[in-house]
Amino acid sequence: RQGTVGPSAVAPRGEQLSFYRGSGPYPTPRALDAREIADIRRGFADAARRAAAAGFDGVEVHGANGYLLDQFLTDYLNQREDGYGGGVENRVRLAAEVVDEVLQAVGSEIAVGIRISQSKVSDFHHRWAGGIEEAETIFTTLARTGAHFLHTTEY
Repeated sequence: RQGTVGPSAVAPRGEQLSFYRGSGPYPTPRALDAREIADIRRGFADAARRAAAAGFDGVEVHGANGYLLDQFLTDYLNQREDGYGGGVENRVRLAAEVVDEVLQAVGSEIAVGIRISQSKVSDFHHRWAGGIEEAETIFTTLARTGAHFLHTTEY
């Protein structure tokens, strides 16, 4: 399958950035199915395994700035009705599963962290709907994976 994918068939707010060779509104993505979500988790783990084999001393899972894992965290983009949608505990699930699989893939060989953000490069005003309580759930869930660091950014 080709094309833009996301947690749900909901286009991100804002405009594509010319810096990334985009223009105009974001396209409406196709919602990922369960098999594709499993493939994505494996893809992150495979990439980390290759980074470790190449001699890197750490990897950072990119879950910020409006990219795929961030879209799963974003309430208005994630309209799923399965274990990956709904409340924040479900919306953070994919990011936590990715970190878990990456940690399993590289063992204790290298440091593993995750980058997350509230705002998006396409939507500087977005904030987590649940405020501090939602942030606490996100950070606690990701910390419980055993990640070596959480890298938070505004955008």
